[in-house]
Amino acid sequence: MKRWRFLGIAAGVAMLCLFIAPKARASEWNQETILTFSAPVRLPHIMLPAGTYIFELANSLADRNIVMVYNADRSQLLDIIMTNADYRLVPTSHTIIKFAETRSGRADAIKEWFYPGDNYGHEIPYPKHSGVEHQEVTARVMRTAA
Repeated sequence: MKRWRFLGIAAGVAMLCLFIAPKARASEWNQETILTFSAPVRLPHIMLPAGTYIFELANSLADRNIVMVYNADRSQLLDIIMTNADYRLVPTSHTIIKFAETRSGRADAIKEWFYPGDNYGHEIPYPKHSGVEHQEVTARVMRTAA
């Protein structure tokens, strides 16, 4: 009888912890970021027309460099990108998106993504024949929507 009572109390405490856990941690864990682009942008596998998109990390403990890109209402997974670890010396309080130089007449290519408060980010690799120049990178600041 004592054993059942102990299990009931333990299960109750576990359930309480799940409901009390702050929801902000979930977005910090997956680094969910809502980005709006005023012009088309390139990713390694697709071209994103101007619009709003959700970037987030895959729910994986083994690899924190898998970026998933969704449309604005999260009804479609548009791309899954294996990124490389990237680092900054000083974290910022806002999202940083860096664009790579591209050939004339082509859409800007997203090169790096840093979540607010992190000096660890994600570098998006492009194939050599994609027309994305890897040497010069220009920075643009986007804001993170809550």
